[in-house]
Amino acid sequence: MMREAARWGIYDYIVPLKLGAEQAFRLAVLQQLRGAPTMSRTATFSSPLRHVVSAQPQNLTVIGASTGGIMAVEQLVHALRPALPCTLLIAVHLPAHFAISFVKRLQRLTPLPVKIGTVGMPLEEGQIIIAPGGQNMVIKSVQRGPWRVWQIDLSSKPNLSADDPSIDVLMRSAAKVAGPQVLGIVLTGLGHDGTLGAQAIRAQGGRVIVQSQESAAVFSMPGSVIRAGYANDVLPLEQIAEVINQRATLPVPAVRFSPPLATVS
Repeated sequence: MMREAARWGIYDYIVPLKLGAEQAFRLAVLQQLRGAPTMSRTATFSSPLRHVVSAQPQNLTVIGASTGGIMAVEQLVHALRPALPCTLLIAVHLPAHFAISFVKRLQRLTPLPVKIGTVGMPLEEGQIIIAPGGQNMVIKSVQRGPWRVWQIDLSSKPNLSADDPSIDVLMRSAAKVAGPQVLGIVLTGLGHDGTLGAQAIRAQGGRVIVQSQESAAVFSMPGSVIRAGYANDVLPLEQIAEVINQRATLPVPAVRFSPPLATVS
């Protein structure tokens, strides 16, 4: 009877003096229907729902290595989880002809995509990009349609350390575009490449880790970063791999670090 009354628009009727719980509920529903607005079949929404898609990765991890770095990088890559919560950018001091074989070796160690950086290559979460030998790789922020995205660029300009690919150049470019979203890692190597890059990362609120002396084949590069005061952590290789795996849960520093001017020799 109630359905029939509602169909005909009749909401006022005689109610029994004593209502059970079910009857009281039905009455409340009908009272709500009295004031319910109707919607036209041709009604449109003034603000349609939109799905916002991130056009770039949330985090960048930049690794630099030199003497002894091939084996160190291979161990790190082999320890990475299949779901990498960042883009991994690697600069190792290598001649141009050796970079391709290095990439092939890394591809056999991980299911993650490993590629040599090329001009215009977009950065995507979960990929590993190797700087080509003999050139400096940098990160640029460019406009693509309605989004700003990060992509690879290459340069043959000389750098302060005279090493190609330059760790400093790559780290400084990453710090410029991604700020506190950058994790910089300086592994084994001779010289001081990576110190100025570490300075730039810390200045923008990022984090810097260097390989421990016990696990590094050559401690010159990590030691230079430590002496300059730019290292947040000094860790053995296996712990560095775990930090990379946990990038998605790492807190971002709340205050920017203002390091002193680096003096390297």
